[in-house]
Amino acid sequence: ENKFSYKVQTASDYVFMSRLRKLLKKEQPDWVVCTHSLPQPRLAQLREELGFFRVAVVVTDLYPHLMWLRGTPDHYYVPTEWTKELLIQRRAALKNRISVTGIPVNPVFSQLAEIEKTKAELDWDGVRPVVVLTSGGIGGGPFEEALESLLKEGLDVHLEVICGRNESKRKAVQKYLQEQPKSRCQVRVRGHISQEQMAMRMQVASLFISKPGGLTTSECLSMGTAMLVYEPFLIPGQEEGNADFLVTSGCGAKASGPTELARITAQLIGDPDRIQTMRTIAKSHGKPRAANDIVDAIVAMD
Repeated sequence: ENKFSYKVQTASDYVFMSRLRKLLKKEQPDWVVCTHSLPQPRLAQLREELGFFRVAVVVTDLYPHLMWLRGTPDHYYVPTEWTKELLIQRRAALKNRISVTGIPVNPVFSQLAEIEKTKAELDWDGVRPVVVLTSGGIGGGPFEEALESLLKEGLDVHLEVICGRNESKRKAVQKYLQEQPKSRCQVRVRGHISQEQMAMRMQVASLFISKPGGLTTSECLSMGTAMLVYEPFLIPGQEEGNADFLVTSGCGAKASGPTELARITAQLIGDPDRIQTMRTIAKSHGKPRAANDIVDAIVAMD
């Protein structure tokens, strides 16, 4: 990890939180709970100065990069045992201040929708395997390249392409599809969808192709959804660590480029037993009650 970038980011985060003192003095909290690493440098200084609150850090990446290790929180709440082990390797003194709770996700990612409602929502025949292709809410990355590789593979699947808030990307993908010859692959292109609509897709998806952001990964684990990380969508840093967890734990796979994406997708879709194994492993790591468990644990400390 780049120590120069770490120092620059830490100095910037300290400046960004310049109004935090005023808020803390006004609210007089017993606990401050961080779900992002950004406030930690300023919080460390303010806790030493003000002294009336404790700090809990909810690590919202599976890989606990250095930015999570700034300051001296009273307790860490982490996604998995793997995360806990890595955190202890970095800071052995934290061993008794770490609880494995998962990353808080919306309750819809633990609720199962009726299949007929899902079929109507997706315009899906209920027969073809469902594959979801997305790169997150901002819809960045080489969508057309990924889509082209999947179409050329001739997959007989229902493909949900979700472009998020990137309306220009959605239009570009639609235009691209209009120019392509008819394919066995049934493609539906979406823009921004609700969390409930995303949960419905995760529930029935044989494969979820995406970048492994902390929340997206946790939502897939909660739903028991097999992930295929497409590296051109991936943000370097913590998402590389998140991808490593998915692959090493057996609930995910990774593709480095379009050719590999098509090949691995075809292999997985053609192997329902492996998909089911990946789903089972994912579900075993899912912690849909994380938010409740964290709150209960903090209250119990008082």
